[in-house]
Amino acid sequence: MKRKILFITLMMIVRVISVSAQNDWKLQKDKDGIKVYSAEVPDSKIRAIKVVANYDASPQEIADIVMDINTATEWVSHLKSSYLIKRVSQNELYYYAEVSLPWPVLNRDFVAHLTRSENVQTRT
Repeated sequence: MKRKILFITLMMIVRVISVSAQNDWKLQKDKDGIKVYSAEVPDSKIRAIKVVANYDASPQEIADIVMDINTATEWVSHLKSSYLIKRVSQNELYYYAEVSLPWPVLNRDFVAHLTRSENVQTRT
């Protein structure tokens, strides 16, 4: 479960990048029912990623895990540290995170703004 949730988080983190990516996704990995695709991002050295998988959890359960910044270092791969900057509401927050990268690359950090909402008609 933790491994699969990592992919959800990774997808959320790169969502901003992938929005600007072209639709020519190339399958990079297909293992244990998890498919990882990548695509070029115009005017960037960073590649966008998209992960497709099925989860044995409700959208609410997954959202609750992703919104729990205090436990993120337990299940997000290479996450060195994270902390809550500001909780706006039950469904919106800002947090800081540092990602450990192998030498010779320096660690990266970022501030993320997470929001969650539900479509009352589709329950997603």
